[in-house]
Amino acid sequence: MCGLTGYISFNEKNHGTKKLITEMTKELNHRGPDSYGIKNIYTPNGINVAFGHTRLSILDLSERGNQPFIYKDFIIVYNGEIYNFIEIRKELISLGHCFETECDTEVIAHSFDQWKDKCFEKFIGMFSLVIYEKKSEKIFFISDRVGTKPLYYYVDKEIIIFSSELKSLHKHPLFKKEVDIGSLKLYLNLGYIPHPHSIFENCKKLSPATILELNLKNNNFKSKNYWNLKEHYEKDKSDLSYHDSLQKLEKILKSSFDLRMISDVPVGVFLSGGYDSTSVVSIITNSLNSKLNTFTIGTDDKLNEAVNAKKIADFFNTNHKELYCNSNEAKNIIEELAFIYDEPFADISAIPTILVSRLAKKYVTVSLSADGGDEIFAGYNIYRTFIKNLNQILFFRKYFKIPMIYLSNLLLRILKDSSYLHYKIGILNTCLKCSTVEVRNILFKSYFFKNKKLIDKMVIGIKPMHKTKFDDLNFEIKDDLDYVQHIDYTTYLSGNIMTKVDRASMSTSLEGREPMLDHRIIEFLANLPRSYKFTKNIQKKILKDIVHRYIPRELVDRPKTGFVIPIYDWLKKDLKSLIDKYLSEESINQYGFFNYKLIENIKKDFTNNSLNDKSIIWKVLQLQIWASKWIEK
Repeated sequence: MCGLTGYISFNEKNHGTKKLITEMTKELNHRGPDSYGIKNIYTPNGINVAFGHTRLSILDLSERGNQPFIYKDFIIVYNGEIYNFIEIRKELISLGHCFETECDTEVIAHSFDQWKDKCFEKFIGMFSLVIYEKKSEKIFFISDRVGTKPLYYYVDKEIIIFSSELKSLHKHPLFKKEVDIGSLKLYLNLGYIPHPHSIFENCKKLSPATILELNLKNNNFKSKNYWNLKEHYEKDKSDLSYHDSLQKLEKILKSSFDLRMISDVPVGVFLSGGYDSTSVVSIITNSLNSKLNTFTIGTDDKLNEAVNAKKIADFFNTNHKELYCNSNEAKNIIEELAFIYDEPFADISAIPTILVSRLAKKYVTVSLSADGGDEIFAGYNIYRTFIKNLNQILFFRKYFKIPMIYLSNLLLRILKDSSYLHYKIGILNTCLKCSTVEVRNILFKSYFFKNKKLIDKMVIGIKPMHKTKFDDLNFEIKDDLDYVQHIDYTTYLSGNIMTKVDRASMSTSLEGREPMLDHRIIEFLANLPRSYKFTKNIQKKILKDIVHRYIPRELVDRPKTGFVIPIYDWLKKDLKSLIDKYLSEESINQYGFFNYKLIENIKKDFTNNSLNDKSIIWKVLQLQIWASKWIEK
């Protein structure tokens, strides 16, 4: 894995120096400590284009794989892995191409030369990359299908700055750190900032499956997508039998997992003991000639997944390492999160993800995880809740619409406006009154935006929230489960899960690979009937049946517990000092995001155990810690 950065300066007086691009590049040293390279180019129009790259050597460990990589008319900086590069390389050789390295970067360069932007449809992998084509004077910014690897870009009148992480952009003197209020509100609702937005104005994240083309002759941008998951959900469902579907899916999973084991450095797997990670371990070990490295994080809490993971590891005879984390180890990371994640980020599971990455890095340079399994196999309990609630609402609409509207209007007048019950009845009331086609969007969105009224009052600034996929009222996806899976895949998975894993693993110079996110898997699953994945009593049905071929059911068939951190108990006791420091009137007023009176009320409700949604205090705390790191007082 690697880090990339650079800038495009349109004004000669703002042209940077070798020292500037070097400083920007070295800020990403944790993403690629093995080597770094820079390149300054001047176009015929006098535009300065600077590239920087840090390398974590995974394939072809020689210096020949260093970047920026130059081939013919192209200069490339690239972060990621193309897992099927050997197959593509053979095809290119048959077309007359000659290669000087054994790395996938050179394959990307030749592929772009041969097929232009059609080449990205051939790639199986995770990547963000920037390509400068001298002849056409165009720069291309490209992301993988899921958004696994990050790419930020900041656009102002005289400068464009880009990087794998925001911390590199901070090194450029023309980067203006002006907080975007719309993104701030999104963060306080979701706990993360979804693409294409970022915490700063004029700065965006490149959305998944995107080719963004910049023409340096006229400075115009042109954007297009080379892949769209919704198209696969909209197709008629497969008529394959369940047995045949299971057989075919198992072959695709094996292909995906085997490809992600290709490496010139040691590889391991994060093992939780649940079905997703167990499927990765079981299928890989079935054909591996040596012991697989597995890693687990544990806690002394009653809800501890490490015990179950150890049973799985013992069954497959893996080279297993586990870390039992005490509260002090977890607490010490909290104030580091702002530096590691660059943006406010409120997923508490970032803490154990960082800890298990640090454990794995002691033994391997690459580790596979099973992220995405819940999104693609319909494993989240919220999907069951959504379908149940949706069916109830549609029943009320059909048979009791008028009396239910009357009753809900009455209750809304009686109940306290700030109560959670008022909010839930308000959602029901809205769903009864809106068009039938809008109901599921409003209902699913309500699970994540339940604090919108409070947040609008809390935040100083009138700018509304940005739109997200939650606002995309395209109803061509007929199946209700497909609909919410698609939303999660295109928002939560890339915006939260991939951000969490990328920054956590890269902070330790560990490459994280995501075998569940091979596009061939999600395309196949999107085409399956709902009953193959999700029934009244079983979630992830087809995956569970595959796993049971490799391991006794009783070893893995149990509720997933996860790594539970009692963060809210800590914030009332030994971490209360963080609340006192970052949520004090002085600190709140220093950064000017919030109305302190409302923050004061939230703190009191939290202390008195009367806060309806405790996550809001963690979100505010993480935002204030982030501001203390990145924003001038």
